[in-house]
Amino acid sequence: MLGAVIEKVSGKRYEVLLEKSIFKPLGMTASGYGANVRELPQLASGYQPHGAVNEVADYVDTSWLYAAGGIYSTVEDLAKFERALATDTLLPRDVLENMWAAEHGEYGYGWQLLPPSPKTLNRRLVFHAGGIPGFSTDLLRYPDEDVTVIILANLHPVALAEISRDLSAIVFDEPYTVPPVRRAAKIDPAVYDAYVGRYEINPSVAIAVTREGDQLAVQATGQPKDLAVPESETTFFSRIHPTRLSFATDASGKVDRLILHDNDRDIPAKRQ
Repeated sequence: MLGAVIEKVSGKRYEVLLEKSIFKPLGMTASGYGANVRELPQLASGYQPHGAVNEVADYVDTSWLYAAGGIYSTVEDLAKFERALATDTLLPRDVLENMWAAEHGEYGYGWQLLPPSPKTLNRRLVFHAGGIPGFSTDLLRYPDEDVTVIILANLHPVALAEISRDLSAIVFDEPYTVPPVRRAAKIDPAVYDAYVGRYEINPSVAIAVTREGDQLAVQATGQPKDLAVPESETTFFSRIHPTRLSFATDASGKVDRLILHDNDRDIPAKRQ
């Protein structure tokens, strides 16, 4: 709706205004808007996790996003945009302060706003993240320290929130945890047959485990299906969620439960 208002008031197309008012004045030569991004020779291809490998994500015509997106850019160009905001080059200071005011909880005008807390390394944070099939983005501004973290990835989903926080911690010399490198183990897919079934965490949440060819699929209630990647014959990890799961047996050797490892919690699920 804001894009439509801008076009109505200015009498110009949205993409023309972006080029004239933002991209060109700031020297953002690798940024643009529109549906013809496929014609760009340096356009990155988007990918999505598929078990242990990545597959090319479905192409998205970003023009339908209109003023809510549809822009391609680079880390370097976004850094120019951020510097323009930090130095009042693009907008007057009073307008910027209004934009970054928490008028609606933790959301201002186009930016998410968080007060200091352990989650934000005890610093005030202005940020916005985004993503479409094949691409993920994160831009964090620590205004009081004049520090910015920008990440663009041609993979979605990916744990950019954790990555950007860890990068911030490095800048501020704060503690951070290096994420473990998990690698797929080669096991006989016939092992999966013993795991197929329904595992109940509670009366309203269950995990369905199925075999899809040579892969093991996991789907929790109300969640999309995920392909579990084997670390061993009994332990698996997800490339979409920061979780792992393992299968356990009873005294007779029959698989009777699943254990979901979520951060520091081990959540049992009994086989039905």
